[in-house]
Amino acid sequence: MGNGPHYWRLQERAAYGQLANKLRNMVKMLKMKSHGRQRSHDRIQMQNASAQREEAVAAGKIGHTIRAITGQVQQSYDLHPLTLPTGDQLMDPIQIHDVHVQDWKEWLGGTQGDTFFDHYTIDWTRPQKSWIQFRDFPPHAAIPEPLLQQI
Repeated sequence: MGNGPHYWRLQERAAYGQLANKLRNMVKMLKMKSHGRQRSHDRIQMQNASAQREEAVAAGKIGHTIRAITGQVQQSYDLHPLTLPTGDQLMDPIQIHDVHVQDWKEWLGGTQGDTFFDHYTIDWTRPQKSWIQFRDFPPHAAIPEPLLQQI
């Protein structure tokens, strides 16, 4: 069971005559394993999944056609308008870009507090030498001991 394409490609030419029988036997074994309500349920689930996929494809094709006819271009990342936390709206793409850049700088900038790397230089060929200083660094006191030991 679960034989992928590689399994069928690696069959010997001598076994080609038996492939149909193998497949028939596999199908028969599957039918014996799943029978009655479960088999009906699985068949209905597969039919529903296929119908949903076909509807989605058809809707997508219709949607592309409608957008092409009406000339509506949908951008992946819509940059207008941007509503700020104050309730103001920005429409200028350059201002929107500047606000995004500033927000990311604040986000990635951290708390501006001292870090371990501000006080110590690590020899990256042997970082274990700095383990004691790293463990005893005051801001690291909040890290649970088991987690600290795994670092």
